[in-house]
Amino acid sequence: MNLRPYRYSTVQKNVIERLVNETLMAGMIKPNHWPYASPILLVKNMDECWRFYVDYQVLNELMVSDKFPILAIEERRDMLHGVKAFFKMVL
Repeated sequence: MNLRPYRYSTVQKNVIERLVNETLMAGMIKPNHWPYASPILLVKNMDECWRFYVDYQVLNELMVSDKFPILAIEERRDMLHGVKAFFKMVL
């Protein structure tokens, strides 16, 4: 998946760089060197501060959904009603 980056003005590029550095320093993200990356969107909030969002639309289109979704815990518990389980632990 190779996507061209979105075009940004110089001011927006500086804002993106500052926001990425802030989130790196906060430990919310970490650097990676993967060949795949999703583009980001720069959005101005109502309070006039900038925020960036990752655009996962193309990645979501490429993902294959599960044919058999995971059952809810209640359904699993109902399936096991009355079943006896024995566990053997080897140390």
